[in-house]
Amino acid sequence: LPLLTPPEPELPFELPPHVTIHGRVNATAGEKGRTRLFARTSGLVRPNMAPIPGLSRLKGKPGSLRLSNGVITLAYSLPTGRLIKAMSRKEGWAMPLALEPYSYLSSIGTETAAGGARPQAAGAYIFRSHNAANATPIANPGVPVRLHVVVAGPLIEVRQDFLDYGNPAGYAADPGAALNTANVYAQLTTRLWHGSDAVEVEWTVGPLVESNGLGQDAVIRVSAPAVRSGRTFWTDSNGREVVLRRRHYRAGWNLECKQPQACNYYPITAAAAVVDASMAVALVTDRAQGATSLAPGDLEVMVHRRSTRDDFRGVSEALQENICNCHGCGCASMIVRGVFRLLLARPTHIAPLLRDHMQRANDPPQL
Repeated sequence: LPLLTPPEPELPFELPPHVTIHGRVNATAGEKGRTRLFARTSGLVRPNMAPIPGLSRLKGKPGSLRLSNGVITLAYSLPTGRLIKAMSRKEGWAMPLALEPYSYLSSIGTETAAGGARPQAAGAYIFRSHNAANATPIANPGVPVRLHVVVAGPLIEVRQDFLDYGNPAGYAADPGAALNTANVYAQLTTRLWHGSDAVEVEWTVGPLVESNGLGQDAVIRVSAPAVRSGRTFWTDSNGREVVLRRRHYRAGWNLECKQPQACNYYPITAAAAVVDASMAVALVTDRAQGATSLAPGDLEVMVHRRSTRDDFRGVSEALQENICNCHGCGCASMIVRGVFRLLLARPTHIAPLLRDHMQRANDPPQL
C-alpha cells in the first residue's frame, strides 16, 4: 500500500505553513466510507472554488481538522497541530484528548535526602526527577508542531514533529528556526485504519542530551480530562490480569512519598488504563515499560532514558547508550521507536477490547 501518492486537486481552503495534506482526500463513489477527511475553515475558503467531495466545512469553532476511519474520529487543531478531541458516533461519545511527548530532568543526587541519607542520583535502576519536578512538554506549547497528513486507501496517517529548538528557555519562538539537532526530537505517527476500533500510535524519541549536566527521561502522555478516574488507574500483571493502582498508596503500609512521580510508576508488560463510570482510555504497549497516572484521566508511559550519573546499584556507570555503542566518544544517544494501541470505549466494552489488542500485540500472526 503506497503511503505517498501524487497530490489530488488543490484544497478549497488555505492551510497554515506547518500543516500539509498529501494523498487522496476527494473520496470517489467506490471509496466513500473508507476514509473521511474534514476541515473547519470559516473564512479561509477561497472564492469561486467548489468544495471537494469528501472534504467539507463543519460548523463550530474554526481551525480544526477531523479524520475518521468510520469508527473513531480524531480532531486536530490547525493553529497548533495538536490532537484536541476524539469521538465515536457508533458508541455516542465525544471527549477532549491530547497526546504529546514530555521529558523529566533526571536527578544527579545533589538534592537534600530525607533523614540525612546519602543523596540518590537517577540511573539504570533508579528513576528520580530532579528536585521532584514534573515533566515538561518536549515542544514549546506556544509553538505549533509540524503536522503532515497522508491519506491512502484505507489508511489515514498523521505525522507530528515535536522539536526542542534549544534556546536558553528550552524552546524557540520561531517554529521555522534551524533545528539544533543536539536537542530532544520526538515524532508521533498516528494511524487510523478503516474499520479499526484502535488508534495506532508509533512514537520515535531521541536523541536525548544533557541539559546543564542533567539527563532526561522521556515519556508519552495521553490526557483525557473528561475521564474522572480520581487517584486510580489499572496496570497489567504479566500480560494477564489487571491490577488496580492508587496514587500515593500501598495496601500493606503507610506510604511516605518523597518523589511523587517515581513512587507512582509501575511496571507494565502489556497495558495500562484509566476508567470512570462513563468512559475508559487504555493503552497497549509492544514491550515492557513503566507507566503511571499522575492526574485524573492521564496515562503516562516512559519510553526513553539517559542519565549522567551512576545510581550505585551495581552497574557502575551512567545510563548513556549511544548510537555508535561507545562511551565518552561524543556520539549522539540512541533513538528509540515503538508502537502503542490507544483504545477509547465505554467501560462495559473496554475489557474485551483490551484483551483482544493485548493478544494481537503480544502474539501477532506469523506467516
